[in-house]
Amino acid sequence: MEADDREEKWRTPLSRSVPRILRSPNFNFAFCNQEAAVANDNRQFFVNVQGVPVQEENGTSCWNPSGAKAVVLFTRILYNVAGVPLTDIGIISTYSEDVRKITLQLKARRLYSGRKKKVILLLLVANSDITLVR
Repeated sequence: MEADDREEKWRTPLSRSVPRILRSPNFNFAFCNQEAAVANDNRQFFVNVQGVPVQEENGTSCWNPSGAKAVVLFTRILYNVAGVPLTDIGIISTYSEDVRKITLQLKARRLYSGRKKKVILLLLVANSDITLVR
């Protein structure tokens, strides 16, 4: 298999849409670091969202409001700008409360994330208060 053939198999409609997504006026949201790193093959997309995890008042669950807002916004951009079917978008978060809040926000906007996924939005939270056990 030629090098060009190998690269072409990774060129999907979504990967070709990444530059258009980056130019979208909706992408330039205020709480996001504007330096997004896009891999050479346009199949990986990283955004550093500035936000602070919040602990629920009545419990121990944490969630990240800025991260949840970013996931909902990216879902909308993928659907409206790139034409990705909502059933092809999956969302993974380290906080179960994030998943609950994101699900509620998506339902409020009549967006649904199905089971079989071509796109995964992964929400990770860095917390400087965590001490690693050695």
